[in-house]
Amino acid sequence: MKKLLTIILMLVFLGLAYSQKPVKLNQIEYIAPPHISISIGLTMLNKIDVGNSSKTGIAIGANIFNFYFDAGFNGASGDGKKLDYRSEYSYETYKVSWTTFNVGYSFFLINNNLWITPTIGGIITRNIYQDSLLWTTWYYNTSEFKSSIGLLITLRTNKIYVTFGANTVEIFKLSLGYIIL
Repeated sequence: MKKLLTIILMLVFLGLAYSQKPVKLNQIEYIAPPHISISIGLTMLNKIDVGNSSKTGIAIGANIFNFYFDAGFNGASGDGKKLDYRSEYSYETYKVSWTTFNVGYSFFLINNNLWITPTIGGIITRNIYQDSLLWTTWYYNTSEFKSSIGLLITLRTNKIYVTFGANTVEIFKLSLGYIIL
């Protein structure tokens, strides 16, 4: 864990140093401009057993200056009312609810039209149990967490951009974004 935190801090400091100094590329000198952007897209899991649930989910993300973060989820749930406890009549549905999250630092290249973003994050999975003894209810079992590292590549034209990438939990991620500021 200490090595991972050290790597993250090194990437952040490298990115801060990089984005504050003028960069000369093809005889054009520029400083990466501050911006705020949002994105929405799809994500697909890799090697995570989700039972009868979907491995594909919705992902939302944002860049604030050079800092990137996103979250994805599949929205799986049980039938009926959600409860915070289980009874002796509960049974497993073989459905899994999952939520992913990632943070990273974007490096702006080629006149800010190409962004490279190394990320770290994780996934939280929860098995869904059902109980229909008196009325239909469901609840989440205990959560499991797995960490991930990955890379995103963003291609930008004007205020619209497309991001694609992967990490050790998500085999594929694709989103469409808009630069607000």
